[in-house]
Amino acid sequence: MKAQRLLLGWVAAGLVAWAAVAAENPPAPKQDAPPKLSVLRCGRLLDVRTGSLKEGALVVVRGDRIEGVLDRGAKIPEGAAVIDLSAYTVLPGLVDAHTHTFLQPGDYDVQLLKQSLPRRTLQAAAQARALLLAGFTTIRDLETEGAMYGDADLRDAIADGIVPGPRMQVATRAISTTGNYALLGYAHEVTVPKGVQIADGPWEIRKAVREQIQNGADWLKFYGDYRTFTPTGEILDLRVTMTQEEMDALVDEAGRRHRPVSAHCYSDDAARQEIITERDTPNGRLLHLARPITVRTEACLTCHSTAENAPPALTRTYGTVNGFGWHLNETIGAQILSVPMALPLKVARDAFVTSLIILVLIFTLVVVVVNLLMHFLVVTPIKRVSALADAVSLGQEDVEPYIKPGKDEVSSLSISFNRMRESLKHAMEMIK
Repeated sequence: MKAQRLLLGWVAAGLVAWAAVAAENPPAPKQDAPPKLSVLRCGRLLDVRTGSLKEGALVVVRGDRIEGVLDRGAKIPEGAAVIDLSAYTVLPGLVDAHTHTFLQPGDYDVQLLKQSLPRRTLQAAAQARALLLAGFTTIRDLETEGAMYGDADLRDAIADGIVPGPRMQVATRAISTTGNYALLGYAHEVTVPKGVQIADGPWEIRKAVREQIQNGADWLKFYGDYRTFTPTGEILDLRVTMTQEEMDALVDEAGRRHRPVSAHCYSDDAARQEIITERDTPNGRLLHLARPITVRTEACLTCHSTAENAPPALTRTYGTVNGFGWHLNETIGAQILSVPMALPLKVARDAFVTSLIILVLIFTLVVVVVNLLMHFLVVTPIKRVSALADAVSLGQEDVEPYIKPGKDEVSSLSISFNRMRESLKHAMEMIK
């Protein structure tokens, strides 16, 4: 027993000594392996900026980033793995700006009522993989159709390398108002799921925006209108879902959190809504204005009714395919403006300063005019009456009388004083 205690003591002392040495000499930090260097040898490479094909181009890839593009015959970087694609045409990854990875072909109600969220998530992951294999390297997934925030989780799983798929920008649940999104038509006492988040009024909508951003939304999507169909597919009802105040609140709240907004807009009525908002960008705060372009005057139809009736100069410049068939009061496009907030702020500031200067000048002019009027119409006549009173009080009887013409108070005063002077003059003569 004594020997065992002695052995344990020596072991403990050794461990303490080893810990002390380790603390003084920590192991060197593990060095990350350098990113893998690859070169794609292309048969042809599409240059999307010029629309031309570059024969034999070399694409240099370091890790998961494209480092550069070299011309045919350029020296391949040392140590690079060459991937021979000389039999193929290579193009940059495609972008799909409107996808629904959580929505599959088939009955919409069945997906929301009978398919679990885990199943729908697995289907969405399969969709993401299929999109990547089809050449799409970035997608904007515009809501999950009732699958809550599954798209945010799928986006993060792809980014973490758990499942294959394109880079994703997601809108999570989207927003509409009561009675303006499926599921609809069920018994009123039965609670059924909705394909979007329902919010009514500016403050509920602001709360919904905050909740979706909190749960991972890169974009906010709202339904500017909604439509229902007959069993054969014709549109039965098409209606605007939100008031201007509700849309303004949604866009404003998203802008405060630096999130862009996408609007589902199928009808002219929804398209005719005007949106003004501000957003922060890497280049500073921007003012955004989106308003419809509607044919309001018949004069526009002279040039845009048919190509045959259009001025020859117009068709020579723009062709005969687009820009015709317009009708009065038809919305034919949208005017979208984005300007740095510094510009309207400068205009507003300059307008304020100009208005202030104008007000000061007007006030100064009014003061000068009032003073001049007071001087000529009040002060000068009163001074003459005062001088006349002084002269009479000193016994000067030969002073010239002064009567101010007019019917104002100063004129009445001069008449009264002149009458008093005459009365005093007669009294003095009687005394003599």
